[in-house]
Amino acid sequence: MIQFVFYFFIFLTLASAFALLFVRQILYAVLLLLVVMLCVAGLFILMQAEFIGVSQILIYAGGVAVLFIFGIMLSDKKGFSFTKVAYTQIFSGMGIALVLGSLLLYATQAVKKLPNEVKVKNDVQQLSFELLSDFALPFEVTGILLLSIFIGVAYIAGKTNHTQS
Repeated sequence: MIQFVFYFFIFLTLASAFALLFVRQILYAVLLLLVVMLCVAGLFILMQAEFIGVSQILIYAGGVAVLFIFGIMLSDKKGFSFTKVAYTQIFSGMGIALVLGSLLLYATQAVKKLPNEVKVKNDVQQLSFELLSDFALPFEVTGILLLSIFIGVAYIAGKTNHTQS
């Protein structure tokens, strides 16, 4: 049953990511991106990396996607024109995807050859203790940096051009 759910999440992730390439409406693209992020979080949870899965949901699916949706909804649409997307470099993109996919396949085969004695400890309490003690300063600096970026984006988005009348 778990293997079926795992393959379902993989299929849904790939289908949503592929549909994301060809959708024309930006709101649908953001919603497809949200589906991809939620499916990746589900994959993390199925692989027993619960902290990364929940972080994926909270940070990316909960924060970034909602920020994109609000940015789209609150942006000024006057003078906005859609640009035609030309698929002129599709073959070079497919070539790069093929190279990266083969590298990923090679890396996964190399990992399977490692000894099974290496055990990864999944201890969220230890991770949170280290994050809030040893890495407290970088954690806070990152939060302040993100806050200043969001304030700058809100300021730039809030500017209106009053010279046209």
